[in-house]
Amino acid sequence: MQSFIQRRKIAAQSVLQLTENPPISLSESDETAVNKPELSNSPPSEQQDRQDIDVNPRKWPLWKKLSATLIVTAISFVVQYASAVDSAAAERIQAEFGVSAVAESLATGLFLVGFGVGAPIAGPLSEIAGRNPVYIISFVLFMLCTMGAGLAPNIGAQLSLRFLAGMFGSTPLVCAGGTVSDLWDPVDQIHIFPIYATGGFFGLAVGPAIGGLIADSKIVGWRWVEWSTLVLSGAVLLLVLLCQPETYAPTLREWQTSAAIAKVASGDGEVFSAGIIGKTEQLSGRQRFKAKIGPALYRPVQLSYSEPIIIMISVYLSVLYIVIFTFLPGYTFIFTNTYGFSLAERGLSFFGLGVGFLLALAMAIPITIQSRKIIQRDGGLSPESRLWFAMIGAPTIPIGLFWMAWTTRASISCWSAIAASALLGFGVLCVFISSYQYIIYTYEQLAASGLVFVTFTRYLVAGGMVEVGIPMYENLGVAWALTLLGILSVVLIPIPFSLFYWGPQIRQWSKHVK
Repeated sequence: MQSFIQRRKIAAQSVLQLTENPPISLSESDETAVNKPELSNSPPSEQQDRQDIDVNPRKWPLWKKLSATLIVTAISFVVQYASAVDSAAAERIQAEFGVSAVAESLATGLFLVGFGVGAPIAGPLSEIAGRNPVYIISFVLFMLCTMGAGLAPNIGAQLSLRFLAGMFGSTPLVCAGGTVSDLWDPVDQIHIFPIYATGGFFGLAVGPAIGGLIADSKIVGWRWVEWSTLVLSGAVLLLVLLCQPETYAPTLREWQTSAAIAKVASGDGEVFSAGIIGKTEQLSGRQRFKAKIGPALYRPVQLSYSEPIIIMISVYLSVLYIVIFTFLPGYTFIFTNTYGFSLAERGLSFFGLGVGFLLALAMAIPITIQSRKIIQRDGGLSPESRLWFAMIGAPTIPIGLFWMAWTTRASISCWSAIAASALLGFGVLCVFISSYQYIIYTYEQLAASGLVFVTFTRYLVAGGMVEVGIPMYENLGVAWALTLLGILSVVLIPIPFSLFYWGPQIRQWSKHVK
């Protein structure tokens, strides 16, 4: 609905700009649709300014940019929530279906694999059709698959539908970074992107908490973990339909051009024909799609083997996700087996990660202040300035893991492990923020394509590691399993520092970086 109104407005202003003697004549229905009388008496220069603003999202009012960003954040929150909520009810699900814990953990693992599989499709399509159609269509399909998973009669149906839900839910993971780049200039992205990232990551903390309460309930069954996702999804979809504008500037300019073509095709200097516009856009849209689909699908593949930055960030996040998603199954061994937590209490312990996410968000304040000082002094920022978050956060990941590894015992308070998880959450989100910001700032309008390979690799790895986690804790124990992950995360610490110092030389090799 919002995109439709936005498109009509851009078309009306484009036609008005071409009309020599405004106001133009409109049919009564079109006059209502485009709200034409309000624009007709504006001076030509003012009309041109409005037209430029409408097709340049970075010039939109602050409230409009914030609204669009928060809605995309809500989409990300829901899909991250969905990825984690099932795990909290795993014991009840495996009891009903008569399967092992490892088999039921596939519900989370395949959802994450679906994230990776969907990314190469969603990213390129958002650079052809625009962000909004991809958000809306994929989110509707995500909801249908979630409903199917809630109705699944057996483990096979549940796993298949969870995989499909993950595939259709991958859209915000690749497109939201592009949306942030569409709306905000590089300086504003320093503090805006952490808001988006924190909102999305909070789904990983809230999902197990709600799932644990559902699993512990004597009133509702485990299927309510899916129904809770469906309710949240419906509310967010309504927001998208009613309030989310299209933000991809090339798509907005195409709307503007299509309206101008239709105006000329009408052969009437004073009459604006909505029917002709629809027909002209339909014909040109098919041609544009055919011309763009091949390059758009190939571009992420090309970036994946030709761009050192994309390759390095992909390896970095893939190893980091090995650590994260091997760590998360350990909550059963850490909090239930060691401290005797109930399902609800274990789910609530994930809020330790949430505290760490909020601490990472707070880091945006001093980093933004420092960035503005550098801009005043030097006149700008390099992409490598986006790595400050990771350089601060990367060392805290092994510290949190080692801390939890050797203090998780019945004789030591459970709050020690929860505090350690907060430190881990802080480091993970800092690394994620830096990685995405670095790609967004470096590749700008190609950010969605740049994030495709990053998303694809890390979620395929994450899905596999969910299955590895349970046997690893069973065979090594909590202390040595977390120690192994801590050692692996130590290896990651030099990567953001290396990119910070050698990033400018690496970017010079790129054909896609301006």
